[in-house]
Amino acid sequence: MKNTALLLLFSVLIMACNQQEHKSKGNTNKKNTSRTLENKSANFSEKSLIAFMDSVGRLSTDSLVKKTSFYADSVFLAIQQINRKLNKLEYSTLKTAIKQRSIKIDQAEKIFGKIELDSIYLGEKNIPVKFYAFGKGSRNKKEFAISFNEDRVRGRTNLYFFNGDSLLAKKAIYNYYGLELNHYKDADGKTIIYYREDYITGSGIWWNNLYFYKYYNNRFIPVLNELSNGNTTGALGSRQKWLESIKLKTNPLMLKMVYSHGFNEWKNNDYPDLNYLLNDSTIVKYSWDEKSKTLKGAYENSKITKPQILTYYVEDNELLYINVFYDLLKNKMRDNEKRKLILTYLNTVKKHERDRDSK
Repeated sequence: MKNTALLLLFSVLIMACNQQEHKSKGNTNKKNTSRTLENKSANFSEKSLIAFMDSVGRLSTDSLVKKTSFYADSVFLAIQQINRKLNKLEYSTLKTAIKQRSIKIDQAEKIFGKIELDSIYLGEKNIPVKFYAFGKGSRNKKEFAISFNEDRVRGRTNLYFFNGDSLLAKKAIYNYYGLELNHYKDADGKTIIYYREDYITGSGIWWNNLYFYKYYNNRFIPVLNELSNGNTTGALGSRQKWLESIKLKTNPLMLKMVYSHGFNEWKNNDYPDLNYLLNDSTIVKYSWDEKSKTLKGAYENSKITKPQILTYYVEDNELLYINVFYDLLKNKMRDNEKRKLILTYLNTVKKHERDRDSK
């Protein structure tokens, strides 16, 4: 997350500089604005910027993907596998707690170990129990999960996943606006659970992923991590991006992805206009792969690749963007206006890489 923080700070600094410049030159015409962009890109020569883009285009995509996906994948895979069968007394206590929607803290800790309590429960003897049932049937004899929070809890919470009287796993979840835990039956009849994990929320910046897990042979395993919404808007010289995934159906799982990216440019108004390099949508279908025990996306049948999706993460991923959209950037540079914007962007990225390497 350190790289993310550095990128956000870097973007804020660029935004502040550009906003100050725009305020001081608010009445400049299009010709002067173009000259400003040219001056910005003049920090490095056009020849050196093209050479920089070409060199990034030749980098290993796999290594850039691993760097970009590391944080989100780490959170996704961070499951505590427990796989413990409760004894009769423990299971009876749990069923009573689910029915009463609360449990004594000492009873909970005998079953689950040390409970991470929200500060509002400090000094209390009881804590609330939230019950999530997956599928039809008896409430306490099928797959379910519990948490020790009120309904629609915001922020971080721990979920405990059960199969009958077997405690399978514990997963820490962060959701800023409140957890919505969804489920469906896959083609093989096994239950898949999914929810949104929030990383960054704010004005003009957003990043959350959809996490999918599956009940598989009395285990609870991670099967798919896909971008739900990633976007940043703001400064000149930085990339403006947006991708949103919309669930169309399950079994098979199908997501519609709406995405765009480009660069802001100031014209004869008080607000920047977004000059799009790409503005499109596509549908990705996912199917179960028994060998890897994951849901595989058929990206080859859509208009977007997995590495391209990762460029919409709010991460320090500009090298990946240049690498996987290299052909698009080269093609768009045939347009004079877009060429200026792309050169300004390349100048910003090259300066960022130079400054980071010098530390």
